[in-house]
Amino acid sequence: MSSTLIGEGIAGQSDRKGRTNFLADIPCPMKRRFRDAYEAFETQHFKETGQRFCSFLPSVSPDHAEKTMTIQDLNSAKTIDDIPDMVICYALDVFSRRDFIEKYIRRGYFEKALDTEGLSFINRDEFDDPYGSFNSIGFFPQIVLVDKKQLGNRPVPASLESLMDPVYEKSIVLPSLETDDVSTMLLHHIYQNYGEAGLDRIEKNIRGSMESTEAAKIAGKGNSGAAVYLVPWVFAQEAAGQEHTEIVWPSEGALVEPMILMIKKDRHKETDALLNFLLSPEVSQMFAENFFISVDPGADTRIPAGGKIKWLGWNYIYNNDITAIQKMLTERFNKFLHS
Repeated sequence: MSSTLIGEGIAGQSDRKGRTNFLADIPCPMKRRFRDAYEAFETQHFKETGQRFCSFLPSVSPDHAEKTMTIQDLNSAKTIDDIPDMVICYALDVFSRRDFIEKYIRRGYFEKALDTEGLSFINRDEFDDPYGSFNSIGFFPQIVLVDKKQLGNRPVPASLESLMDPVYEKSIVLPSLETDDVSTMLLHHIYQNYGEAGLDRIEKNIRGSMESTEAAKIAGKGNSGAAVYLVPWVFAQEAAGQEHTEIVWPSEGALVEPMILMIKKDRHKETDALLNFLLSPEVSQMFAENFFISVDPGADTRIPAGGKIKWLGWNYIYNNDITAIQKMLTERFNKFLHS
């Protein structure tokens, strides 16, 4: 998948300052649907106002790749003017880098538009941003998928902590990513809460990594050698309800990475229409129907009764060098990639 400038008549156009209005890195399961919804919104907005936005959105084809702006391009931003008015991306990306936090977040260049108050499934200490810069518009959950044939007489792991139990030695499979790295969601959680000793313990239990779609297909067959898979919730649905599989929502909460919406305070008033679209029930429903957890109180989260979600927390992001930790975890655990 690649990001590309989309929408008829958008290419090469911008607002009166020549700045980019919107950049998005949308998760694969909803890339096409989000792009189609945005194109419909932008077309209608142009009919009503004669105004277009300069936006870079995900595409399913590499056409016009030479014109693409990506989230990683923001690494080279020299000033706040080099950053689009609004950006959607994963929380553990450019905006969680220490240099970005010091240069842009702590200086108050971004604004808050959403509140997590009233959402029973979150821990406010983790999800409340003390600087009021990050807007979590949805959460990407990862759950535990158990192959009961391969598990045998061992207990079904009820918690994230239990995954470090020696009883699961060489029995756990982590997701592999499009970037050909091991997913570090569980590893970040282990490191944050149990340090190096926790990483040593979980390392003994990891058997390998696998693409999540493949894991969902083979779970329950009892022939992979793995008893436990960490799988994004959206992909786990393929294995749901099968005789020899079980989906576990961990007792501490399902691990999530927020999808964040960054909103610059100095954006033009004309971009209010774009912001209203991004915060609309239509977009919230899109998240919910793709088994992402929406912050819209009216959306069906599908979370099991009493279930919670677990996140590293914004204070952890602010007080640690996330880029360095991510590099350490990736280098240490990539030896399990596709093994």
